[in-house]
Amino acid sequence: MKRILLFAFLSMGLVACGSDSSGGGGNPIVASGLQNAQRADLSGQASVFTGNLGSGVTFTFPAVKDQGYLISFQSSDSSDQVVLDFAGDDGTGLKSKTVDSGDTYQYTHIGKSQHVLVIARPRNPFNTAIDVTSLTITGRGSFPEDAVHVNFVVAGKHTGYGSFGDMATTADQAAFTTAVMQKVQQHFAQSGIAISFEGFAYTADQVKAQNPSLIGPDDMALCAAGETVGSSGFGLVQTQGLDAWGDLGFDKTDPDFDRSRGINLFIVHHFSNDGTVGLSPRPGVLIGRGPDTALCVATFLQQGSTLIPRTADEVALVATHEIGHFLGLLHTTTFTPDPLRPSEAIDDGVSDTPECLVTTDVNGDGRVGIGDGCPDETNIMFYQSGPMQTVFSQGQSQIMRNLLSLQEH
Repeated sequence: MKRILLFAFLSMGLVACGSDSSGGGGNPIVASGLQNAQRADLSGQASVFTGNLGSGVTFTFPAVKDQGYLISFQSSDSSDQVVLDFAGDDGTGLKSKTVDSGDTYQYTHIGKSQHVLVIARPRNPFNTAIDVTSLTITGRGSFPEDAVHVNFVVAGKHTGYGSFGDMATTADQAAFTTAVMQKVQQHFAQSGIAISFEGFAYTADQVKAQNPSLIGPDDMALCAAGETVGSSGFGLVQTQGLDAWGDLGFDKTDPDFDRSRGINLFIVHHFSNDGTVGLSPRPGVLIGRGPDTALCVATFLQQGSTLIPRTADEVALVATHEIGHFLGLLHTTTFTPDPLRPSEAIDDGVSDTPECLVTTDVNGDGRVGIGDGCPDETNIMFYQSGPMQTVFSQGQSQIMRNLLSLQEH
């Protein structure tokens, strides 16, 4: 990410996205281990790595702009030193720091919100026998971790969406908002996170007045997205369109506290590129408007010249998936170079989500995904969506809760 992640819909190849990355100076860091980097849980309790450091290990954690993270290193020899090389999820170098055994370093993320990749290596490259007893990251704040507010904005016309009367009236829009968000609330209940929401509607003319590029034919609201998978195994998504919607969100000075510090979720007619149904920063920013503050979900899937309407339950599943990205989650499996011709299935690094090792299109539908034997295909954060997806793991839930604790809301 900075934004990443596309979310595909069963049998249609839909995609829904997470976050892309940018920021920082320095040269790209090259390390094959980034593809299978361990995932830090931000609790400060679970060590991201223990054992012989060898020439180095890699790990990743979701970092929110301007937030601080405590990284503690301990080894069996108090004279040991490690170097922590920080990089954005596109491999761009961010920072490097030497840490002594027994010390804690506070890393402050000054770039765009993104998943930060870290290489921990011996300061002395010949000292490959460092015995790491604990390597932890603490990313927890004092804000509520069990609740978040969603500003649910229906944008433009939804002509052709027969359900809920094309959302042509205030009553139609309210019924649609309630149907989607009640399902989202049900999905999140297992994580211990309560979702509150408020519904809004922006007319096509109101959106045009702010940014004409966001409105297409027949006053349909549009969002643009495009994804490639980088050498690190993260999806890198073009999100200028998403950030443009972020500019239409609620400012941090809004007198309604929840509104000013909530997730701005825009319901658009469709994405301007085929196959996409949702897009989100990973992780996102709760406060105010602008980059990284909004996600988009579509009521239609575009496939060539065909627009396929989607049900409220389908919209709700994608919205849940995208909020998961907004709160720091990756796809449980990322295929490189892509699911149409995968050479590797890359795990999300969360210890209690199943690892998919499948790279063969078993069911012959043209891509590797649902129906091909991936054990994580029932997880809400699997890259394809289908009605069987109902699960957030405990580890995923804790990551989202930790991310919430860091931001005022």
